[in-house]
Amino acid sequence: MPPGRRPQRTADRTASDRTASDRTASGRGMPPGSRWGSVARRGATSLSRPEIHQPQPTRAEVRPEERRHEAEDGDTFERWERLDERSRSDAVRKPTGTGTTGRHRQLALPEEVASELRAVAGPKRSVWLCRRMTAATVAYDRDHYAEARQILEPLSREVPDAPSVRELYGLVLYRLGRWRKAARELEAFHRLTGSFDQHPVIADCERVLGNHRAAEQRLELLRQASPGADLLAEGRLVLAGSLADRGRLHDAIALLERHARPLRHPTLRHVRTWYALADLYERAGELPKARQLFSRVASFDSDLGSAEERAAALT
Repeated sequence: MPPGRRPQRTADRTASDRTASDRTASGRGMPPGSRWGSVARRGATSLSRPEIHQPQPTRAEVRPEERRHEAEDGDTFERWERLDERSRSDAVRKPTGTGTTGRHRQLALPEEVASELRAVAGPKRSVWLCRRMTAATVAYDRDHYAEARQILEPLSREVPDAPSVRELYGLVLYRLGRWRKAARELEAFHRLTGSFDQHPVIADCERVLGNHRAAEQRLELLRQASPGADLLAEGRLVLAGSLADRGRLHDAIALLERHARPLRHPTLRHVRTWYALADLYERAGELPKARQLFSRVASFDSDLGSAEERAAALT
């Protein structure tokens, strides 16, 4: 989302903004996160432009991209995608051995998720729940968020104590721009598990809603939990976006500059930090710095947020 004031509407974006934000992500992978290994968190970290909000060794990489999401008040906002988009549900995976292939291949939930559903619903009912959860994760992975929501909404009411359901449902709502509801579901996931994996997503929801103090408090809790470097990087991008939204562009730049040194072998979080900083430099009018960083990003991943195109546009 754009800086200063409240999140910028799509109609207010510049041509260069649209070039980056209208691209689709080539990385798929299920939502990021918690115990699953990877199905559910596709989308967190927001710094207002192409981005969740990435990854631990067991998570899938998802290239940053800007998408437009209808907010609850009718406005359309931009938002960064998180570093990787996995969650426990992302664990949906192919069973070993022979079986169907292609679009109709069989998928299986991780045993941890299946065990969780058996614990909260009993062995008989959990069979149906596992089928529905598998369908929801497949829909999520294919970007069919409305379909995933139709599946998960009744499940969240039937098994409210199932963390995997609350997490994936919250991520689906986030992708649909239902910020308040998404935050509630992901907070429920946190209460049930004690996990801070989705705190950057919750903070980003608060940011989009203009609750910057709440976003900062959420990110401070994340910092105090001492998570891994990738999760901290996601939180940092959300905080930079919050600062930029309030017109504190130079504070946002200073925050990311401390973590943007050149590296010969960067990880995804480093490249995404460079991209976010380049975007801030461009908005601040520091075009040579923006061009240099976009070029650096493109040298590692030319598709990341149209980095190559944005560097060329500043030449």
